[in-house]
Amino acid sequence: MQYKYLIVAVCLILPLPVVAQETAPDLYEQMAALPWQSYPAVGEIGGTSEIKLDGDLLFLGPQHSKKFLKLNGNPEWDGAHTIMPTSGLWFAILSYEDSGHVKDDDKIDAASLLSTLKEQNRAGQEERRKLGYDALVLDDWAIPPHYDETSHRLEWGTRIHVEGTDEQVVNYTARLLGRTGLTSAVLVTDAESLTQSVNEFHAALAGFSYNSGQTYGEYKQGDKLAEYGLVALIAGGAAAVATKSGFLKTFGIAIVAGLAAIGGAVTTFFRKLFRKKSS
Repeated sequence: MQYKYLIVAVCLILPLPVVAQETAPDLYEQMAALPWQSYPAVGEIGGTSEIKLDGDLLFLGPQHSKKFLKLNGNPEWDGAHTIMPTSGLWFAILSYEDSGHVKDDDKIDAASLLSTLKEQNRAGQEERRKLGYDALVLDDWAIPPHYDETSHRLEWGTRIHVEGTDEQVVNYTARLLGRTGLTSAVLVTDAESLTQSVNEFHAALAGFSYNSGQTYGEYKQGDKLAEYGLVALIAGGAAAVATKSGFLKTFGIAIVAGLAAIGGAVTTFFRKLFRKKSS
């Protein structure tokens, strides 16, 4: 049986390799054998929040999320938690960062931010070529950055492709702000399934909540403040601060740009995985 290749675009800016690997038959069994939690269990995230596993939503804690990421060709990510529907249309990696309270009064200029990201991307492309890696090209916003003042959720999505190919992948990220930090939620899907995946992702995040005392609105004078705001979370301006604060240790190489999307095989791959599991 022939299996499609999974193309993992790890990061837009940092000079890291694009990993292309053919999925071995036993990968399906190994992923399916992971101890996925489902309803009525509740997924606990970083000791500060939780997500309800309603419907067909599945969950993996940090220990097994590391193995999940490694199996599908991504580097291990300390503090990662995984959610995924049984359809396998998408998955998302959630991780909490004790960054301090992020002020949400930045004005977001999507056009200016895209120019900044493309400039960073061009520099990253050249560095990757020097190291012998395929360059990753930022094309445009898949979904422009926007902030919801009610849910205190910052979201944006970018379209990228590997230089020399015409296959686009999507990198979609949400930052859920809390009292003393934030939860990063990185959606992994393919470009063709973006709309449906984002809708299902939003439905899943409706079940996310910070624990009592940890919500954004419970900020108190004297709480630690983050050294960056909304724009820096998107553009990467937090990177220098992150290096000093330990943010990089938590988020690993997925800093700022986030974990990018797997290519077009994602839907087929995970549908096969769970079909094989159920049978």
